[in-house]
Amino acid sequence: MLHGLAAGLAEALTAIHAAGVVHRDLKPSNVILGPDGPKVIDFGIAQTLDATSVTKTGMMVGSAGFMAPEQVMGRVGQAAGIFAWAVTVAYAASGQPPFGTGESLAILYRILHDSPDVAAVSQALRPLVTSALAKDPQRRPTACELLDRLTGSSVPEGHLGTADPHGFVSVGAHDGQPAVWTTTDGRLWTTIVLARPAGTSSAMLRQVAVNGNRVVALGQEITAGGAVPFAEQSADGGASWRQVPFSRPGPGTAITALAADSGGFTAAGQYGEPGRTTVVIWTSASGLTWTPAGVSGLGGGSHEVTALASSGPAVTGIGLQATTRSRQFLVLALPPG
Repeated sequence: MLHGLAAGLAEALTAIHAAGVVHRDLKPSNVILGPDGPKVIDFGIAQTLDATSVTKTGMMVGSAGFMAPEQVMGRVGQAAGIFAWAVTVAYAASGQPPFGTGESLAILYRILHDSPDVAAVSQALRPLVTSALAKDPQRRPTACELLDRLTGSSVPEGHLGTADPHGFVSVGAHDGQPAVWTTTDGRLWTTIVLARPAGTSSAMLRQVAVNGNRVVALGQEITAGGAVPFAEQSADGGASWRQVPFSRPGPGTAITALAADSGGFTAAGQYGEPGRTTVVIWTSASGLTWTPAGVSGLGGGSHEVTALASSGPAVTGIGLQATTRSRQFLVLALPPG
């Protein structure tokens, strides 16, 4: 019964997110159970991703016990729906919200700082629910990943592609395992399903970059403790791959961008709690070993590099700096690979 509810809600979120919509108030009272599965209702405060916000930065929209940490801080994206999915599933398992009851401010504080109570969730579902309750939205699975895990769907999910000297390469996941697709002409594609990292329940590649015959792909793997980054490297244009070590500077580490430059590869990411994330940069000459480096002098608030651009040895990071009062673009000159 609980598994059916979880899968039905994941299917609904997949359709909602595919339409470019953020529901912003998924909770039990907005779910109708019917003979053909659960239906999500009440789109009164839903918003399209490209719509101009009707709320001011820092203004909360949603129901306290089912809000994601970034939603508490006034920033809502599709990942907030994944968090609400997990809260709803945990509530259905026990009849109690995983962050407790009481005054709204007390509940919001627990959402931001405390661990949820998911003891009543079945062991089969608990790792997926736990990963969806990650404080950092970057560490949560997507709706499509949820559906794939819950239904055993064999539909591949691609993320990012790029060109290499031999053609094109794209990365993503297939049946919960990291996957690569390669082609020489863009018409006939070869699927390469990689081994899932040890100790993980699923893994997906999200970033890819090419430097000569070397190809690097970075992604997130789902463990019992949540999502963590991992790296794969190919020395033959994407024909064969091996997993390589990739360090985490702190909790909540997520990869946000990757680029190739004349010196090798540069990756950007973030770590920390929602509202206080810090930018971290990794560099690598070949993609086999990665060296992390912090970025200083950014000031307070939360920082994220969402894109990297290279020109010769120079690498520029473009992103966002956000506080409770403002959001502004962030441009950084970064060390090359």
